[in-house]
Amino acid sequence: MKPIEDVLKQQVAKEELTYPDFDHMWTRMEANQPPAAGSRPVQDISLPSLPKEKAPWEKALFIASLSLLVAAVPVYAAIQIDWSRVLHYRSGIQSALTQQLGQPVEQSVTQSGVTMTIHTAIVDDNRTVFLYSLDPGRKTAQHFGFLQMKLTDAQGKDIPGLTMQQQWDEASQRFTGYLETGWTPPSNTLSVHLSLENLQFLQSDKQTLDLDSQTEQLQRFDIQQNGLDQMEVQIIPQGQEQTLVRSALSFTNEEARAWSYPQLHLYTAEGTPVQPSHSGTYGVPDEQGRYTAQDYYLPDDLEQTGLLYQLEYTKEVQRFADHWDFDIALDKRQMGSSTIQQPLSIPLGSDNTDIQLTHIVISPTQIRIRLSESNPDSVLPFTKYDLLADGKALPGYAEISPDTHRHASGTFTLIFERPQGININNDTALILRAQHQIIAHHGDHLSVNLPDITEQRKSLQTRINGFAVNWTYYRQDGHLYIQTESNDVHFGGISQTSIFHNGEQMFGQPLTVNALGDGNNKNIEVYRHFTGSSAKVNILFYTEENPEQITEAAIPLAASAFRQP
Repeated sequence: MKPIEDVLKQQVAKEELTYPDFDHMWTRMEANQPPAAGSRPVQDISLPSLPKEKAPWEKALFIASLSLLVAAVPVYAAIQIDWSRVLHYRSGIQSALTQQLGQPVEQSVTQSGVTMTIHTAIVDDNRTVFLYSLDPGRKTAQHFGFLQMKLTDAQGKDIPGLTMQQQWDEASQRFTGYLETGWTPPSNTLSVHLSLENLQFLQSDKQTLDLDSQTEQLQRFDIQQNGLDQMEVQIIPQGQEQTLVRSALSFTNEEARAWSYPQLHLYTAEGTPVQPSHSGTYGVPDEQGRYTAQDYYLPDDLEQTGLLYQLEYTKEVQRFADHWDFDIALDKRQMGSSTIQQPLSIPLGSDNTDIQLTHIVISPTQIRIRLSESNPDSVLPFTKYDLLADGKALPGYAEISPDTHRHASGTFTLIFERPQGININNDTALILRAQHQIIAHHGDHLSVNLPDITEQRKSLQTRINGFAVNWTYYRQDGHLYIQTESNDVHFGGISQTSIFHNGEQMFGQPLTVNALGDGNNKNIEVYRHFTGSSAKVNILFYTEENPEQITEAAIPLAASAFRQP
């Protein structure tokens, strides 16, 4: 059991919704990171015949690889489509298109009056991207998605990691977007088959909930429509600074989990949205497999009279059991002539021998740096990465999943978009900069005694590795709730505890999942059906943070690494 390692992996993973794998949803928690790393692209893809609404999953971090509705980053300037807006978070693709490095495809397939066109392929030694448009014909929807997407090579072998991004293009009256995978052809030329099946048209819907903001009791609401079953909501005060609104949603149709993106929104009596106090977390499954969400609000905001709670989500309005199939001959020779590949053996920081930079690939669209760690169970201990090219900072992220660039246990890849104007040669000063250090600790026999457990809230303070940690505990509805927090910004939080009760070890079920590095170390765990009057709580995992820590590694490039056209 390695919850700290798992949570750390979640935070350094690429924060972009993938499609349509719920198994990885929990790894895509939303972190409070700048969007340049590829997170939270623009969600504005409504058709003109429908009112534009803010997508309910706009802040969804999920959730590793969630979906088919994520916003987009399109592509190639053909058929009078402006792709620049959809490619806002893919500056490397924009740069390649500007240099006319895209490979024209221009294949169209029409089924049930809906035309899917693959316009351009962009293939280099870091990734494969297809730029597409989808013409819905006379049909209307706010979003679309394919329930099955598959990319295979000439031998029929599946190519992993395919994701789809989209948005509505008003000028061309069609959806535009891109399909992307971190896979790249092993040879300069290769034929692949792209199969898209079971097209969905989707649109937003909402349901008002009669929620009482002034009670901490668990509240249940039967939704019973569009595949949604029941929602449980619990309001949990966390001191004077914030209140947690936690929800858990079950489904009557499990398929709806992949496209519903439910989110609870608050409005004043005048209809003004109530803004959360900071970022939340969405899509993490609880012990019953339900879709959970946690939102944080200022306590004063929840004390307003006439508050309206509204469940907003996406529903399926039409489905087409058709196939859109494409045979595409990929050719990366033009891009490959501008690619730099070089093995490395460089420690990340002069005092750090555990993490080594082992390989770099600089393609026209992207830069990837492979790192390895001596501890295969560990993860990258920083929350922010930049690559400085002659002083120009390129923001990056660590790819943990999908595994297209993870070569072995303890090996990870840092990814940086390469925008236009970033020229790199063997004289370029390349520096990898890592910031905001995270240190994971095992509890190692640390424990806290909680006496006199009743329905009345009680508090005490302990010290963990020198950090003052406040504990609040109480019984509610027959369950033991334990909250922990520290005023010290260097304490990252307790992520897992356990209790021995009636001779058996019980593990606390987390009600909160925080993004590492977001400054929030408040955590809540619940022990279901705990009947004891006291408890010895064992601390299994906790984290320490050094926000001011900056570590750098210079990357020299050899002239022999540069390919000649």
